[in-house]
Amino acid sequence: MKNYETEHYIFTYQEKSEAEKDIINIASEQEKSFQSICLELKVKMERKIHYFFFDSPEEVGKLFGDNKPCNGFADVNDDIYAVYNKDIKCIGPHEDTHIISARIGWPKSDFLIEGLAMYFDKQWWGIDNDLWTKFYKEEIDISISNLLKNKKFDEVDCSLSYPIGGSFTKFLIHSYGIDLYLQLYKSQDDDYRKIFEYIYEKSIDEIENEYWNSIKNIKLSENDKTILMNKLKENDISFNQELKRQSVVMLRDMKETDIDDYVKWFTSMTEWADKWDAPWEEKLNSKANDERKTWEEYFRLVKDLKEADRRNKFEIEADGNHIGWVSSYYDLEYVDNPHHVIAIGIDIPESNVRNKGYGTKALLLFIDYLFSQGEKSFFIQTWSGNYPMIKVIEKLGFKEYDRKKDYRLVNGKKYDAITYCLDK
Repeated sequence: MKNYETEHYIFTYQEKSEAEKDIINIASEQEKSFQSICLELKVKMERKIHYFFFDSPEEVGKLFGDNKPCNGFADVNDDIYAVYNKDIKCIGPHEDTHIISARIGWPKSDFLIEGLAMYFDKQWWGIDNDLWTKFYKEEIDISISNLLKNKKFDEVDCSLSYPIGGSFTKFLIHSYGIDLYLQLYKSQDDDYRKIFEYIYEKSIDEIENEYWNSIKNIKLSENDKTILMNKLKENDISFNQELKRQSVVMLRDMKETDIDDYVKWFTSMTEWADKWDAPWEEKLNSKANDERKTWEEYFRLVKDLKEADRRNKFEIEADGNHIGWVSSYYDLEYVDNPHHVIAIGIDIPESNVRNKGYGTKALLLFIDYLFSQGEKSFFIQTWSGNYPMIKVIEKLGFKEYDRKKDYRLVNGKKYDAITYCLDK
């Protein structure tokens, strides 16, 4: 093993390792982090922090003691054990914050401990903490009061709790100042309702409400959502703990891999069309090769759309899975449309994902998008036998606009054709 020493650090690493190759940059990065943390927390360190670099998470996990792969941890001796290789570079302010902040105190809440470290990190997987928080808040019922409790905190994946902790810490420090925050961090009481009332002269509920209102101002584009969803998918993240994850639904442009889904939906998985979408029409019986050519041609037409180009169709993705689409059009059936009001529709061919709220969320997203494009009113057309669709339509606030009695014949039975309308 080799050592490299700076003003505030000792770095130990293996010869000819990735850490040895980058040690000058590593040292510079850590010294900057050190100065920033100590300055803001008003701490003076009397001894150097000792970093030990290893090639794999398995090696670090053995040192931690549970034999589970681990990228890094700090111990009570001001030592940090971290992975540093071509793919994983566990450096930066996080573990250093744990060691330096221990000079202030060690609060009872892990949410505060990790939140402070994430405040200095600023990011999770290279994406701003506030952006993650905005993304999660739109999909999940999050309670800061619950996360302050270690039992609740431990039940939630760190990819959710850590960035939210960093974001909330930033809010407290920037809104109320570092001095009050340091009082909070030093407290050894675990009754955080009482602590917040005493230090901030406000209830935790009031402060949490202020915090979520500030998060509302964060801008989160569809492109941002795609990036965040892909990060979760890459890391195989799901939240089935007590802090229950609602489904993450997004609209996106078509991908080439969607072609396989469309071939399946229009050849072998046609229940959505034969039973719900338009069962009065001839059943779908396309050949796979013909259907593939159709969708390959369609993809060529839409794959180069620019961000500013208006879309009349989006793919629906729920929890990282392609489940259907939403679309818009102006040529209505059986109803005059002199004011050129746009009509919208939705299809979710995957029957196993229905009745989970995906369709409602997808239509809300699509309506919001079309509002942003200047649309003021919307039509949806369906038939009286499509009760799942009617339930969603009415839930969204659409009102019946026109009804054609006994207009559709399905399996020998007559049904009404209904047009619904929604105004801004």
